[in-house]
Amino acid sequence: MVKRLNVIRRENPALHSDRRLRFHGTDNELLLCYSKTTADLTNVILVVANLDVHHRQSGWVHLDLEALGLDAPELGESLGTKLAEASLRSDSASNRSTSAIR
Repeated sequence: MVKRLNVIRRENPALHSDRRLRFHGTDNELLLCYSKTTADLTNVILVVANLDVHHRQSGWVHLDLEALGLDAPELGESLGTKLAEASLRSDSASNRSTSAIR
């Protein structure tokens, strides 16, 4: 697992420094959401972590789209129906599961 994390860190310039770390709100105190970006927004990492090691958690994530280099129309166009289906609903099964959107 450590080897995979090191590969992810090397492949993503946003993870090379502590700059441009932003926390995003959730409606569930057991979910932590944050993003890291490069200054030019060519690399954006979005993480939603479940802080409950025993139970699945779900909740709404309130993203700062401007900080992610997106605006609502652009986001709707790029994600299309995926956005409507997901409704920005986060359903994290465990602390160990991660997802990436590229």
